[in-house]
Amino acid sequence: ELLHLTAAVLAPSRDFLGFASEYINECAHAEQNPPGVRAAATRALGALKRSAKSGPRQHPPVMEEIEALRADRMLSTIVFFLDDTFEELPYDAMTTVGEAVESLAGIIRLQQFQTFSLFESRKQLVLKSSAAAKEDAA
Repeated sequence: ELLHLTAAVLAPSRDFLGFASEYINECAHAEQNPPGVRAAATRALGALKRSAKSGPRQHPPVMEEIEALRADRMLSTIVFFLDDTFEELPYDAMTTVGEAVESLAGIIRLQQFQTFSLFESRKQLVLKSSAAAKEDAA
């Protein structure tokens, strides 16, 4: 599991990639390993290939991504469009923005998506204390 997590969030150097991939591949196909180990090694190998292709992450994974990776499940987020519509977009700890845009383009049947992009918007709610609210009301 630790190797799977490491492979998913840390892209190895080109020098180390061959060694890591060979070792994980051997673990995934060794008949003497229990099925659980082989399955974990297979997931780790897939994660290693994806992270090597997309490069290092810009931000460390959050706990929700780590838990989803361990449980082998997808996360989802809601994408809002300017026309007040929205779509649910599945992703995992290894999904790049390019992959997310391509997936979203498929969901909304957008053929020319090369100039399309995503951005994150967060609203912070500021709650007034009851004393401050009473002062404002007066």
